[in-house]
Amino acid sequence: MQNGQCIASPSTPTGQASPTLASCNLGTFLRVTNTIAPTSKLGQGCPYASGIVNGVTESKCLDRFIYTNTSGGDPIQVWKNLNGSYTGNPANPCTPNSANPYPAGDVELTLVDAWTVDIMRVNCVDTTDNVIFLNGPTRGGGTNASADVDYNFLGPTVGHRYIIENTLDAFDDALTPTSSQYGITGIWFLDRRATPWVLNYIANQGEDPNTDNIVIPQLGGPIPESSGTNYIGASLISATNLSYVTFQGITFEIDNFYPNSIGFNNDENGEMSLPQAIDCEDCQFVTFNNVTVSHTSASGILAGATAATPLCSGNNPPSCVVIENSTLYDIGDSGIRIGHYPSPSDTTATVVHGVLAQNNLIQGYSRVFLDGEGIAEGNGSNNQYSYNTITDGYHAGISVCMNGCPPTIGRVSVSGNNIISNNNLISNVMQGITSDGGALYYNIGNTNSSGTGNLITSNIVNNVTDSYIIDNATTAGVSVAGSGYGGEGIYLDEQSAGVEIANNVVFNLSGHAIHITGGLVSSTQSPNVFSNNVFAFANDGMFIQISPWPNGCPSSPILQVDVTNNIFYFDRFSTSTPAFYVLVGCKDSCKQAYDTYQNFQGNSYWRTDGGFANDNDAFQVLTTQGLGSGNSCKAGPTTSLYFASATKPNWQTGGTGVPVAMNEDLSPNATASYQPPFSGLGLITDLPADYLFGNGQNPPQFAPGNTNLTITNAHSSLSPVGTVPPTFPMYVYGSPLNKF
Repeated sequence: MQNGQCIASPSTPTGQASPTLASCNLGTFLRVTNTIAPTSKLGQGCPYASGIVNGVTESKCLDRFIYTNTSGGDPIQVWKNLNGSYTGNPANPCTPNSANPYPAGDVELTLVDAWTVDIMRVNCVDTTDNVIFLNGPTRGGGTNASADVDYNFLGPTVGHRYIIENTLDAFDDALTPTSSQYGITGIWFLDRRATPWVLNYIANQGEDPNTDNIVIPQLGGPIPESSGTNYIGASLISATNLSYVTFQGITFEIDNFYPNSIGFNNDENGEMSLPQAIDCEDCQFVTFNNVTVSHTSASGILAGATAATPLCSGNNPPSCVVIENSTLYDIGDSGIRIGHYPSPSDTTATVVHGVLAQNNLIQGYSRVFLDGEGIAEGNGSNNQYSYNTITDGYHAGISVCMNGCPPTIGRVSVSGNNIISNNNLISNVMQGITSDGGALYYNIGNTNSSGTGNLITSNIVNNVTDSYIIDNATTAGVSVAGSGYGGEGIYLDEQSAGVEIANNVVFNLSGHAIHITGGLVSSTQSPNVFSNNVFAFANDGMFIQISPWPNGCPSSPILQVDVTNNIFYFDRFSTSTPAFYVLVGCKDSCKQAYDTYQNFQGNSYWRTDGGFANDNDAFQVLTTQGLGSGNSCKAGPTTSLYFASATKPNWQTGGTGVPVAMNEDLSPNATASYQPPFSGLGLITDLPADYLFGNGQNPPQFAPGNTNLTITNAHSSLSPVGTVPPTFPMYVYGSPLNKF
């Protein structure tokens, strides 16, 4: 919905580019002003969720919230095509208006959660108390506060963004010369008052509806609602037990899935509750080669399994389903989907395996469901994603598993094993719209087990922007709970273990270059290993591990991570606002020598002012070792460390006053005074080629030839399709990144 403002994608955080016609057509995000408690007068009888926030139990209605109605506030009104009328009774707030010829649910509301989205229908509006009532509840964790860990991340939350669409009033304004929105083009309104429906459209410059081809899809139907967690089937091709078939040179486009009059409220990471244009279930030796999938309302291609697939077991390289040399663009949700919702009842034979996605272009995805991912895997093992270009999406790039891929009763991880992501180019993702996403996201472990044999190698990741750029106190007027964080490069969630990460080039991130959420649960598990990577310009820190000790401090050391022979390149300081540290997160080694917790060896640290080696606050360690309540890491106090010093507390050996021995990045294979001879000559921009090693001294133990090959080879051979028009207002940082 338009509200008389145009927001363009700013070229820097502090200055906006001039509004373009396209950005005007997108309108702006509105914001939830307040939630409604179910115990209040306005919350009578509402479905609600409860959560513990700052030690206090809170509850909020999921089917209603407060909007702003002040001078310059939200343009909420009783729209002409809104059928529901407010009764004055919050316990039974809306009633159909028999005098209104428009159908129920004609006005749509998209609510942006942290990493999911609710696409709901407006039921009625109370313009006295400023309440929007929806036709059904958004997603929420239920009424058990102790179990609802996602309270602030889902459903109405103060400051969360939303968009109103398909109001006749906005369309009429665009036709009215006295309106501030007059002259806006490219918008439409579907008049469903009578049969046949009438499509009204204001053409863009250069378009002629009298002669242009207009395609109105007729396939599909309502997508599943709250009960649907695993959508199986498709609108264009739905195949089961297909074998030895190749689809080649075919274009699949324009499907027509849509939420019903209640809306869509069961979105989740991986988007497994949403449909796709093409579904291949239990397929064996099926290839999609040089196909095009475009203009979809949800995901593009799904390779899934519902039963045993014995013909495909043991194939190396994967060949059960091959998706190659194909272009997927203007995709409503995820580009390529693998597998279904992980379940403890999964077996090795009943999860998809042997899927190869190689040399594909995935461009302009999550255009309807804004949390879609380039490649999204639910359950599955032995799959490989190679030489793909994944760009211009509103959430993650490659996402593997969810919720730690829960093990079977025998505590064996049947999913999240041997997943290889190599030589992919992932760029320009999240774009200030979503939170908590990683360009390369693996969620393969839990408190019982972890997938094994996983490899992330020779990928390029650049320009990842989480929604902090607009969801902070300066831009939003409030620090938005459940938003504004998590623009990560390589993201290992839950208790993921044993992942090898090598020869990647990762730069320009609003979050962290490396994000590890949990920690290993047993010394029998292998640590995550990062070697020979280039990590540059991450605004929140280069490395974070949040909760490494889920079972408390161990009696003997458990090595969580090996970080060896990498280059960390950055331009922020401990005195920046907010403060920047190379290593953030939990700094508690549980009184063990620090290198038995997180082992950093042979790395090169270069701050662009050249002064990092002499910074007395370069690193930190928790002064009083030992966890807080609930095995949580304490925030402080911390002891500040130089990188290296013969007489002062330092990262390498520790020294007087340091609570534990450090033994980190010992000489001669580590340095904080080596400037990598990148070809960008210090003027690093958005180009991977800027991180090629030119002539000059190589750092100790680093193999620049490996990352040079990554920069040369990590992408698809397919050319971009041009600009895929945006569907949400986008916000991105300049380069080098600077949030402030």
